[in-house]
Amino acid sequence: MKRRTSSAKALKDLHARFLTILPRIELHARIYFRHVKCPAKKDDCIAEVIALSWKSFIRLAQKGKDATQFVFALAS
Repeated sequence: MKRRTSSAKALKDLHARFLTILPRIELHARIYFRHVKCPAKKDDCIAEVIALSWKSFIRLAQKGKDATQFVFALAS
């Protein structure tokens, strides 16, 4: 039971760190997809960038790397 609690805390801490860089990721995505005319399609593209960034953020954390140091590369 203790392992699950420490694992949940670690994930919560990672999520909090990701939320600190989320505005920059979203801004990067909004600029990148500014040419997309359909608002729903643009929102989907931005959401996908955020989801893929989170996935990469987790993968890098598992490797011991701090993804907050290269946000734009993460968002790209």
